[in-house]
Amino acid sequence: MMEGINVSLIVELITIAAAVAAVFFYFGKLESRITKNTYDLNHARQVIKEDVQAKFGKELKDIDNLLERYEHVLKNVQIRLYNLEKWAENQGYQKVRTDTDFEV
Repeated sequence: MMEGINVSLIVELITIAAAVAAVFFYFGKLESRITKNTYDLNHARQVIKEDVQAKFGKELKDIDNLLERYEHVLKNVQIRLYNLEKWAENQGYQKVRTDTDFEV
């Protein structure tokens, strides 16, 4: 009788161990998939970021440079207009006050 109990107990323990091993194997496989998917997502994100920077980065840099040049040109125009205004005042001309002139 003891031998029958020992054998059935051993069979049950082996069955439980096999089930636990299957669960661990499944979780290991699931973790492997998650790791691979995370790597794939990070790689895709990096590739997209590099592509966007390569495609639009140059254009954005060109636009930034263009705006900087416009800023310098506008400053030069403002300086020249100021100098022209001072020259005109020295020549005896007076400012004409209009509705669009915001100076008080």
